[in-house]
Amino acid sequence: MALFVTGGTGFIGRRFLQNLDLNRLGPVHALVRGPARLPAGVQLVPGHLHDPDSYEARLAECDTVIHLASLTGKASFEKHRRVNTVGTRTLLEACLKAHVKRIIYVSTIAVDYPATEAYAYAQTKKEAEELVRASSLDYAIVRPTIVLGPGSPHGNRFRWLSTAPVMIILGKGRARINPVHVDDVASCLEWLAESEMRGGRTFGFGGRNVLTIEDFQRRIRWALTGKEGPELRMAIRPIVAVLSRLQKFLLPTLPVTAGQFYAFLYDSVPERDEGVVPALADRRGVDEIIAEQWPTEPPPPPAVEPLGDEAAVFCHYLIGREPSEYIRTKYVEAHTAGPNGPVLRRSFDDRLIAFARGGPGRTRFADAYAAVFSRHGTFRRKLVLLLAILESTREASALVDSPDATSTFRFVLGSIVRLAGVPILGISAALWFGPKHLGAAFRGYAPPEKKS
Repeated sequence: MALFVTGGTGFIGRRFLQNLDLNRLGPVHALVRGPARLPAGVQLVPGHLHDPDSYEARLAECDTVIHLASLTGKASFEKHRRVNTVGTRTLLEACLKAHVKRIIYVSTIAVDYPATEAYAYAQTKKEAEELVRASSLDYAIVRPTIVLGPGSPHGNRFRWLSTAPVMIILGKGRARINPVHVDDVASCLEWLAESEMRGGRTFGFGGRNVLTIEDFQRRIRWALTGKEGPELRMAIRPIVAVLSRLQKFLLPTLPVTAGQFYAFLYDSVPERDEGVVPALADRRGVDEIIAEQWPTEPPPPPAVEPLGDEAAVFCHYLIGREPSEYIRTKYVEAHTAGPNGPVLRRSFDDRLIAFARGGPGRTRFADAYAAVFSRHGTFRRKLVLLLAILESTREASALVDSPDATSTFRFVLGSIVRLAGVPILGISAALWFGPKHLGAAFRGYAPPEKKS
């Protein structure tokens, strides 16, 4: 058996390829858009989903395709449709031409939400599902729930909400979730690749436990802080209603989108499928997931992958999208460049960087402080480094130079929204980080000296 994998450099794709037993499965080909660090034995196929000529020769050597590539996050409906819907159609046509026998498509539990009007990701994934079912290929469609594990973007959001000085509960907190560990999803995909099951099927895939979001956040807070703390409840439907209208005009400038709040409105629990491996009893429970997502013991020394994850978070903050593997690689390589690189470390800078890694929102908050009080610190040097790398790549450079403002009205209105929030953000950041910065100085760790 030979596998062809798309999206192998994404969160689920990396873990799937890392966990594969290549000796048992045979050749594995991974479609990549640029330089990539994948496990030894995985054969890289440079190309693009929309350019079948770049990968059809390798595709013809495979009998099963695992389609993980997708676009999510802060992007327009048109961009989501181009990648998730049109990209899937192009791949299916190439599969038929290459006589591929089977496709395993990784979708999302969000396609089952009662409403997805302002959720382009869920809408276009549903369209892609319909294309897969309509093709003559044998198929399996997997709908993972909220996927967690080290490096999960969902995990960063839940941690921020749960461990803030006042825990933020969006909505009533009663929406039920069924979080699943990324390694269990990877094991399911490997089992499907080897399975003799045929005939086409669609199923959801979640973890062992079902609980409310409120209960989940309390467990996170207790595991990470050892205390419960005060809570702030925020009505979610008005937020979704406002964002769904604003994002039609101000999507590039908004810090979040309406779609990111849908999991707080609707249940994310699939129907149980007893015939799927790993069995429900063998999957990680919610407490195991929390322990692996946020280990309480000191982390190991920095390695390549954490720096790659750091690049992803900072890149989302700077240009609103996932970095290419080339950008990740250049960012990691630059950290070994010598005394003038961004590897200078100071006590407070370590804390600032660790906070900023928690997600694009945290990066923005940390940058609001560093821009005034730690301009020459390591955190700001990292952002400058990443901007320089982005400027050197054609696609990312266009986003840095022109953040998708398609009209004068949209640009001016977006600028007003950003400027209105600057004083509030700056004051909040100063109140939050200032005491910590001063505390580090009084303990003998002076902040970075300004260069003349």
